[in-house]
Amino acid sequence: MTFTPDNHPANEFFRLHRAHDIDAMAGLFTDDAMFRWVPFGGAGKGEVHVDGIKAWRTLMDAFPDLTNEILGMYTDDRGHAFCQVAISGTQSKDAFGVKNLGRHYRVEHMYIFHAQPDGMIDSIVSYWNHANFLRQLGTMDLSEIG
Repeated sequence: MTFTPDNHPANEFFRLHRAHDIDAMAGLFTDDAMFRWVPFGGAGKGEVHVDGIKAWRTLMDAFPDLTNEILGMYTDDRGHAFCQVAISGTQSKDAFGVKNLGRHYRVEHMYIFHAQPDGMIDSIVSYWNHANFLRQLGTMDLSEIG
């Protein structure tokens, strides 16, 4: 199947993400799907159905109003979707080592999905400015950086 920005399963992923339907999100991925969250280096990669789902649950629990806005999506003829997405939410509890100060954030992300011809996603990669994320949550003072 040839995917376009209108029919790539990444659209359904982000719709379910907005709905906080993690079980349905998981159903979009192959059993052996892998994730990679580049800002976390080696600690930011693993199996979607093992560590990815746990991380999404923790994130949505700590940011109960978490949402996303697709700013742009491009596809190629090999099953990839390249998505510019703004993720935002207000922190309500400590998570991932970030102390809760009740602050709101909005950070643009770049996602790269790969879907098999049957529409199942087998990989997801995400990039974002983690320092900006921490600054918006009040846990990093960028004025100290030269």
